[in-house]
Amino acid sequence: MSKPERPRLFLAEWIAHRGLTFEQAAEKSGLSKTHVVQLNNGKRRWNEGVLLKLAEGLELRSPLELFRHPEDFDAPEAIFERIPSSMQATAKRLLRGLAEPERLDFDASVPGAAEPPPRRRRRR
Repeated sequence: MSKPERPRLFLAEWIAHRGLTFEQAAEKSGLSKTHVVQLNNGKRRWNEGVLLKLAEGLELRSPLELFRHPEDFDAPEAIFERIPSSMQATAKRLLRGLAEPERLDFDASVPGAAEPPPRRRRRR
């Protein structure tokens, strides 16, 4: 049985997107240039620690961004980054509700229902 294929890293694309050389990206990430080139060419396997160093060196919000092209504006992370910070909490709740409808505490199919209805006080 063959080994499952590992997801592709878009390392060269992120390095170019940041306007860096492989040497500069390696230095910022605390890795050798050889290590970064080998990762890019698939000659070396990555692990969580390496991904964290690369993400930090390339100033990414998450190591997961290395698995998408930097110009893939339809990727969920790219869409979320374009949401104004004042609306991100609501966006998270909506996404969580779509992924886990049983946890949704309002009807997402109703326009303008992004905020849950106010809790009514019981009269005594």
